[in-house]
Amino acid sequence: MESLPAPVLSDTAPEVDLRRVWATIARSAWLILGCVLLSLGAGVVAVRRMDPVYQATASIRLDARGANAAAALYGVQSDNVNLMATAQEVMTSRSLASEVADSLGLRLKVDEPRRTPRSTIIAAAHVDSTAPMATYHIVAAAPGQVTVRDGANKTVGTFPANGPISLPGVRLGLAGGATASGEAILSVTSSEDALNLVRGHTSVVQPNPSANILTVTFDGNDPVLVRDVSNVLATRFVRKRLEAEKAGARSTLSLLRRQLDTLTTEVRTRENAVTEFLQANHIISVANEESQQSAELQRLTDLRLGYAIDRQAMMSSLEQLQRVKEPGDTRQAVERVLSTPAFLRAQGTTTPTAQFTERLRRQEDQLSDARRRLNPGDPDLKVLEDQIALSKIDVETTVKNFIAGTTEQLRGTEQRIAALRVNLARLPMEQLEYQRLAREQKSVEDILNQVQGRLKEAEIAAAVQDSTAEVLDRAVLPATSLGTSRPVIFAVALFSGLLVGVAVAFLRDWLDTTVHNEQDVSSIVGAPVIGIIPNLRHDALSGRYRAVVNGEFPALALRAGSTGREAGGETQTMAAEAYRALRTNLSYVSPSKPPRIIVLTSALSGDGKTTSAANLAVTLAQQNKRVLLIDAETRRGNLHTLFGIEAQPGFFDLLYGQATPGECIRRVALEGTGHLDVLPSGGVANANAADLLVAARLSPFFERLRMQYDYVLIDTPPLNLFTDAALIGAHADATLLVARADRTERQALRFAVLQLHHVQANLAGAILNGVDLRRNSRYRGGYDFGRYGAYYS
Repeated sequence: MESLPAPVLSDTAPEVDLRRVWATIARSAWLILGCVLLSLGAGVVAVRRMDPVYQATASIRLDARGANAAAALYGVQSDNVNLMATAQEVMTSRSLASEVADSLGLRLKVDEPRRTPRSTIIAAAHVDSTAPMATYHIVAAAPGQVTVRDGANKTVGTFPANGPISLPGVRLGLAGGATASGEAILSVTSSEDALNLVRGHTSVVQPNPSANILTVTFDGNDPVLVRDVSNVLATRFVRKRLEAEKAGARSTLSLLRRQLDTLTTEVRTRENAVTEFLQANHIISVANEESQQSAELQRLTDLRLGYAIDRQAMMSSLEQLQRVKEPGDTRQAVERVLSTPAFLRAQGTTTPTAQFTERLRRQEDQLSDARRRLNPGDPDLKVLEDQIALSKIDVETTVKNFIAGTTEQLRGTEQRIAALRVNLARLPMEQLEYQRLAREQKSVEDILNQVQGRLKEAEIAAAVQDSTAEVLDRAVLPATSLGTSRPVIFAVALFSGLLVGVAVAFLRDWLDTTVHNEQDVSSIVGAPVIGIIPNLRHDALSGRYRAVVNGEFPALALRAGSTGREAGGETQTMAAEAYRALRTNLSYVSPSKPPRIIVLTSALSGDGKTTSAANLAVTLAQQNKRVLLIDAETRRGNLHTLFGIEAQPGFFDLLYGQATPGECIRRVALEGTGHLDVLPSGGVANANAADLLVAARLSPFFERLRMQYDYVLIDTPPLNLFTDAALIGAHADATLLVARADRTERQALRFAVLQLHHVQANLAGAILNGVDLRRNSRYRGGYDFGRYGAYYS
């Protein structure tokens, strides 16, 4: 028999499959929907408990003129960024917030009724800084009067409902209908709490960076209070700024006048110092003298550089001429020497450039002609070569004289440069002193001009009563509350519920270690899934399909009046069709040699192997096949109960020769045509059943059955609990491993495969039992019968 490779008992790292991810989400659609609904419910509760939020905004215009007076005094540009930033810090300062809180009496707050705007209870309030922290209960008394009690339930007094109420450090007026809902509880908080209320709900921004406009926004649950706080805050800021501007203008005028007197005296002193300096040193124009000497120094420097370059070029050419040895190369070397820039600039002078060149050319021509006519050792050739050598010496001498002259010119130029530098170094230090005096004079004059201009501006500003700050727009009563937070809360709740639901779905899928579809089973078993059986009880309970026979076995259709238990039912069910597909697939497990002795087992109990064995036997018998169904479940076999036959004698009785086949095998007639032979479990000897399943008895037993039956189906105990199935499977033609969808653990199935591998059983295929067609269609679309399901309804 063919054996399978040893399975691996550990999960391999699965690849990410987007379709499986979507299937996981689709399977948990109701769970995700429940999480979303819970989150939305929490969002609804949060929204219902939220207080309405109102906003009121006032705008302020600022003028940078007065704020930057001191900066302009020193020539610094006006900085609107600093101006607006400073104003924002001032408007959110503790001192200004404290003034607003005292002005509106914000130390007095409403405790009851809860979530009630302050303006519906308190029309006006003033709280002294010395007012003690206390709680007051206000209840309606006689018509038009209210009674006030303190926290110890002691009556403070009775006051007119529409008149002022005087309490220790507190004066307030009630709004109309303040006690209509019953008792009102007011409390006096600390000054720190009041100013924190103002600062915590106030925002100051600059809407347009190019405009000197600030907006003051206050938010809260009282529309009247948010309007009043915004207006009082803007008004107090403008008032303080105008007061500071007036005080600053007076101080600026006084300061500028004193500075102007001091600077006028300083300018006169600087002018006298410059005049005395020029007269004492007889200086007319120090700057012109310096520029002339600097220009001459630059010219001599450039001339010295030219001499040095000419001298270096002549020396290099002379060295090349001196290295020439052949008379024929002398003229070219001489021409290179005489073509240097120095000789070219000397054309037309006493330098005999053309004469040297012409004489050498003539001598070389004569030497060339003589060499063609005379022998190499002829004296005339020697004479011509000596003449060329003399001409070369004359040229070298001329070049050396020219180099010597250039050297003298270079030396003279360097001497003149050195002398000129000495003169520059000895220029009078009066130039620096003159520049210092002139710079000081100019600085004082510039400051004097600026002070004069600022003094005129300050005088004009003091004369014209203009404001550098004003309230541009006052805050108005907000008509509606802010509604932007509710959609955000619902959106966050929806997203959070969806995220939690998906996370829970994937967590549940990760924690679920059972098999779900044929891919899960075949990847573990290492063999094809030859049958997918629907969930029988689910189909029976649903109104979509017909009830199955006996509630469990849809393929069974026993003939009425037969020796077996009477049963009626329709075999046109989806489960019956699934067993017919299993029958067909079984024939093609090994086309060359179809299996005849087939063992059905499972990893654990409850996977449906007995159901599968019984129904598969019936479907095979309905094809007029000779089929024997053996109940090898010696511990808890129940095939005899299913078919209504006697349990004894049975399998072990026949195996050990304690009974004849006619006594043990019961024939069950099926509805329609065909019959099925059933071999019940029978009685078990006083020994372990696995010890009785020895090869010496199983092999001959199966050989006899092959000669008598087309198919022998053996229902065996679970593999992971008992070894019976492995021992029987080692001698059978094929073993079918049954797994139940959403119940059989992957690790248990791996261990069962390992047991079969150890005995080298032929694991021909697997059967996936109990598939929920609707749920498992989320794992694989091929499970659903679609519109063909109406055929079975």
